[in-house]
Amino acid sequence: MHFTSPAERQHATFWRARLLLIFWSIPAAFSIVERYVYDVEGEATTPAFWRVLLAKGPGWYAWAAMTPLIFRLAQRYPLRAPLDRTAVIVHILGCAIACLLHATVWALGNWIAYYREIEGFASLVSRALLGWLPISVPIYFGLVGGAHWLLLDRANRESAQRAAALEGELARAQLQSLRMQLHPHFLFNALNTIAVLVREKETDVAVQLIARLGDVLRRVLQTGDVHEVPLSEELTFTRQYLEIEQVRFADRLRVRWEVEADVVRMLVPHLVLQPLVENALRHGIAHREDGGQIEIGARRDGGRMLLWVRDNGPGYAPAIGERSGIGLANVRGRLVGLYGDAATLTVEARTADDGAGCRATLSLPLRPAPVAPSAVSEAAAHV
Repeated sequence: MHFTSPAERQHATFWRARLLLIFWSIPAAFSIVERYVYDVEGEATTPAFWRVLLAKGPGWYAWAAMTPLIFRLAQRYPLRAPLDRTAVIVHILGCAIACLLHATVWALGNWIAYYREIEGFASLVSRALLGWLPISVPIYFGLVGGAHWLLLDRANRESAQRAAALEGELARAQLQSLRMQLHPHFLFNALNTIAVLVREKETDVAVQLIARLGDVLRRVLQTGDVHEVPLSEELTFTRQYLEIEQVRFADRLRVRWEVEADVVRMLVPHLVLQPLVENALRHGIAHREDGGQIEIGARRDGGRMLLWVRDNGPGYAPAIGERSGIGLANVRGRLVGLYGDAATLTVEARTADDGAGCRATLSLPLRPAPVAPSAVSEAAAHV
């Protein structure tokens, strides 16, 4: 919620007053010119301009003074279906008072300028009230309608702002939920690997793996609730994750990096590569007795960045490839939450007959992030 200071409110009031004066000066100027031309054509001598100003100006500026009061009255007693009897009565009385005030101000200016020696003031007020009635009533209810339109427009804008804020909060909550699902998913897989090593009495390797897992978890916790990081940081995290997996696969896992140096500063969703790499390990490398290779690549494609993970495993059978586990489902959900339709994830799964292997490709908007030169240099050196 935004709270305005007294200075801001004073500034806003000043500008509203200026707008009112400008708005009502337009009909006042037309009336003054019309009366002056009429007097010039009807008299032998040029009429005094101050008389024309006094006769025609004050009546219109009376409406300028009454406009804020009419707007407040319309705000408190709106005329909307179904009509409220109190609101109708209030506006009938308001219209009568506004017409009387306008007629009084108009009559006073004309009485001083032209009619002081010809007609009494009360008589002039009565004549002005009846003469201006066909114009004053539409003016009053036109102002009421304008007030309703402004109130409706402000309500729509406030509603849109609240909806946008709510949508943003919902998107952040959904993204956080997806990340909270991903963290234990990754952790459980790593702990399962450690458990296997312990059962096989590979205690030294298990201890080494626990240390590496600690490094990975420390990096995850350091990022907090950040949803996007430079690609250089994501590559570092992925490399640490692969060091853990290489303990399990030993010589059966080979990793190839095909990352262009000019994209390592671009923003990508945090932890976006890990589920893709895990998917390649589980469905690709794990099914090959002699192991296999994972390729992780990134390059610029016009105004976008292509980020992919490819394996040379046996490929997916169609029934398996059509199902998305928690990793791929979370990646797709986070892409929608962060970029809407501007980012995509495609999984090209082939059977052995088509040339075994699988490639998951992310297409992301190309957006640079300020990162330290050392981080860029480190990432470039590793790829």
